[in-house]
Amino acid sequence: MEAIFSKRLVYFIISGLAIGILFYDSLVIGIIVVIFLLIYYKRQKKTGKLKDVREKELAIQWKDALQSISASLEAGYSVENAWREAKKELLLLYPVNAEITKEFTIMECQLNNHIPMEKILQEFANRRKIESIKSFVTVFLTAKRSGGDMIKVTRTASEMIRIQLETAQEIETILSGKKYEAEFMKLVPSILILYFRICSPGYLDIFYHSLLGILCMTIVLGINLAAAVWARRIAAIEL
Repeated sequence: MEAIFSKRLVYFIISGLAIGILFYDSLVIGIIVVIFLLIYYKRQKKTGKLKDVREKELAIQWKDALQSISASLEAGYSVENAWREAKKELLLLYPVNAEITKEFTIMECQLNNHIPMEKILQEFANRRKIESIKSFVTVFLTAKRSGGDMIKVTRTASEMIRIQLETAQEIETILSGKKYEAEFMKLVPSILILYFRICSPGYLDIFYHSLLGILCMTIVLGINLAAAVWARRIAAIEL
């Protein structure tokens, strides 16, 4: 995960310098853009993309947790002990610092402090804004209060998440080619500007040394950035 954000850091630095030099013919503006991007990067690590990555990891790991819980319930364990057994099995599948093992460690500590299971699960659902977790907790607690078949509820939830993950992976595969096309299209304006600057020196000077030209470059840059954000949101897949 840290490697992902190290690459992103390098990407932000190169992008910032490229924007300053290609769109404004100014290294100073490039450095200013880099500073803004680094501030954005720092905020993103704390609350933005890093959180999204963690939530996506947890959504995938949650399926394995449900399968383990279902198996423990079928073996005759109580709900509380099923959660404890699930944590032991998850530690065999994932490292201690994995999102799911951290969550089950928290829940096990709460169980050891005699906190009711209903409250533990509600806090878990509120802490992690993942639809599959919230839906499961709602149905599971309803079944527990009404004496419903919790084994069937858990098994069904696990199967639904499996189908959801497989569907998301299929969509990701279908969209992968379009994502590469979108990434290339983002570079087209910069490639054209670089081409003119190399092949026809001075051709773009009017855009760099006049207020109207700078405004035009800013509009082009803004449209390019807006298109990139729009393309990313269209292709985003939530689990």
